[in-house]
Amino acid sequence: MQRITQRISRPLCRALSSSASAARPSPRETILAASLTHVHTHGWTEQALAQGVITSKLPPSYIGLVEDKKSEMVHYFMKDCNDRLKDELELNIAIAKMTHTEVIKWCIRERLSMNIPFVRSKRWHEGMALGAMPLNALETANHLEEIVKIIEQGMMLSSSPSQQSIGRLELGLVGAVYIATELHLLSDESDGFRETWNFLDDRAKELASAASSPFPSPDMIVAGSAVASSLAGAVVSLAAPAAQLGVQTVAGSVVPQIMAFMQPPTIDSTVGTKAKDYDLSDLPPFETQTHNSDQENKR
Repeated sequence: MQRITQRISRPLCRALSSSASAARPSPRETILAASLTHVHTHGWTEQALAQGVITSKLPPSYIGLVEDKKSEMVHYFMKDCNDRLKDELELNIAIAKMTHTEVIKWCIRERLSMNIPFVRSKRWHEGMALGAMPLNALETANHLEEIVKIIEQGMMLSSSPSQQSIGRLELGLVGAVYIATELHLLSDESDGFRETWNFLDDRAKELASAASSPFPSPDMIVAGSAVASSLAGAVVSLAAPAAQLGVQTVAGSVVPQIMAFMQPPTIDSTVGTKAKDYDLSDLPPFETQTHNSDQENKR
């Protein structure tokens, strides 16, 4: 009952807290928010955006406020979900008693649950494909990085004694677990997406084991980088043909962007240990002839 009350009061609290600085959302934000309800019918298309203008009771010409009429709906949805996740995190007083692993599972499940309406209507694979297009991949990666930062905030609020610090490698692995679970969600047909949440539990346990190692091995880094892309290949073979484009595009565009976030600087310790590393053939000749002539002139 308390959780239901929190969900209902959250938008009101946000509106009251922002009333001093901003009286109401801009017409553009109003249109984008209204358009999301029409995506289930029309997809991430201009038709959905046009219906959003009508629903908002704004002049038809206001549709021009949204320049990239497909991608901006996806990015607005991602940003709105991240903002809602922040609110949920602040309202959840149980976070302080959670372990890091429990925080990771809770945050990822809460955030991915926001995608479920579009997963049910078979529209989220289209949204993922749009977000992973070359012109959108960087902004999508920024949204994903924001999710990781929110999870990090939750981990810092927890009282887990098992992990004193949160390393860059661990945060990168959290991002990989999120992407892998999201891709798994696309092909999950179990009741209540049970298989996806079981998958998340298993990956979170593996992450806890990796994070407990005081010195992450190169194998851990490689495994973390490969987990999302390798799972993407598995999901492609399971998903419906319409979903394959979204999964493949995410695996090829967004996964490298977010995984770059976790890569530590590398130094090749083998360079300079072999004779062939020092090729002197390109060096200019010493000016021995000039030096000799100068010595003869002095004589």
